[in-house]
Amino acid sequence: MISQSGSAMVVGVGPERGLGAALAMCFAEKGLHVFMIGRSEEKLNNIVKLIQETGRSATAIVADVTVEQDVGRCFDVLRERGDIIQVAAYNVDSNIPAPFLQTDVTTFTTLWQQNCLGAFLFAKEIVAIMQAQQQGTVFLPEQPAH
Repeated sequence: MISQSGSAMVVGVGPERGLGAALAMCFAEKGLHVFMIGRSEEKLNNIVKLIQETGRSATAIVADVTVEQDVGRCFDVLRERGDIIQVAAYNVDSNIPAPFLQTDVTTFTTLWQQNCLGAFLFAKEIVAIMQAQQQGTVFLPEQPAH
């Protein structure tokens, strides 16, 4: 159960009609401040505006979650606010169709970095925070095969 205090973190917020934006808006509707991480400042700011129009709050953080320093910076912003992080979701996906036999090494490396390395860097940080809080829920949805 989500209480109406604390924060949520959604990694992989892009277009308004995407899953990341929907998760961010859902958590905001539950009364949580939402930290949204994505690569596009314009898309993030659009979702922040939509959330703020409902009287809720959100913070946009532009970052590449496959870069360890970017992930560290995201969590520095989160720690500065000092909220209890109740829920965090990793929703990174560039929606690249990659049929196995047609997938080249460059595409595979890109997908591996976002789906495995990025998730690892995120999970390492958020689990440490939630362990110290002695509470929280992490969602690492499995990416569908193409």
